[in-house]
Amino acid sequence: YGSPTAMKNYPAMAEWMQNNGVPTKGHVLVWPGWNWMPSFFEDLAGDPEGLRAAIETHLETIVPLGKDKGLYEWDVVNEPFINHDVLDILGEEVLVDWYESVHEMHEDASLILNEYNIIMGGGRPDFQENFERIITYLQAEGAPLDGIGMQCHFDENLPGISRVLEVLDRYKAFGLPIQITEFDVAIRDEQVQADYLRDFYTAVFSHPATEKIVMWGFYEKVMWKPLGALVRSDWSHKPNYDVYMDLLYHQWWTPDSSGISSESGSFDLRGFNGRYEITVEIEDSLYLFRDRLIKSDTLLELSPANSNSPVGLELGLSDPGQVLVGYPNPFDDQLILS
Repeated sequence: YGSPTAMKNYPAMAEWMQNNGVPTKGHVLVWPGWNWMPSFFEDLAGDPEGLRAAIETHLETIVPLGKDKGLYEWDVVNEPFINHDVLDILGEEVLVDWYESVHEMHEDASLILNEYNIIMGGGRPDFQENFERIITYLQAEGAPLDGIGMQCHFDENLPGISRVLEVLDRYKAFGLPIQITEFDVAIRDEQVQADYLRDFYTAVFSHPATEKIVMWGFYEKVMWKPLGALVRSDWSHKPNYDVYMDLLYHQWWTPDSSGISSESGSFDLRGFNGRYEITVEIEDSLYLFRDRLIKSDTLLELSPANSNSPVGLELGLSDPGQVLVGYPNPFDDQLILS
């Protein structure tokens, strides 16, 4: 974020995302090795306090900007196993300082530790052991670590799905949400590429410890590895595109469902976690609830009531205004989400 071009383009992109309702993650705040940091940081290698202050200034510049532009998550540290020049100088305790500092500036954001060779190629023991050591250290020190990211830039050395699940099981023990980050499969066999996306995404989606998959681009002309694209440079679709769209919008998408309630007044629906639009019609009254996030088992009850508060909550849910908003307002019925 040092060049005039970056300082112009990145806020503009983030603002576009914000204005168009696209959830946006920041990557990456500290890549703690000289290979990927601007050169002026390495110039401070002989001045530990100056180096510490320069990185803090960097965080103080970037984090509030991202917060203002609606970023909801940060990869605070990236690839510490191979990029550790800064840690060698300042000590690993500076990791805790960075997480605490970012949390203080953007307390609502989820803070992630990102690493590679955890799943890639089936995982490398030295990377895995170091990753676990750092996670354990951060948790022991009370650092605000909210999730762990596992980069998944795949080539021909594709790990078996059973191995993928073994790794996810291993890291589930930390009790942190697992993210698959930087996903792509850069191989020439397009059918194998599609098959692996289907099987890998299905395995990850099935695992209780995972919360998201971040794909590392989709269009051939702007992919860091063009072979990994879903869409060719002429905008034609590769087989992996068709698999991806089928999974998201057919296999894992709750279909439009409607019906008349039973004699007891209930209507049951089995669906996937996600955001829903719910319409309820009672006699001549119509109630519409847009963009409602529903997770796990949810009971939505609508019944006549003479309550002064139109929205009632149970089981410790948050601010009613963030859970349900009824249209049109005001309305007389009571809504209870439990």
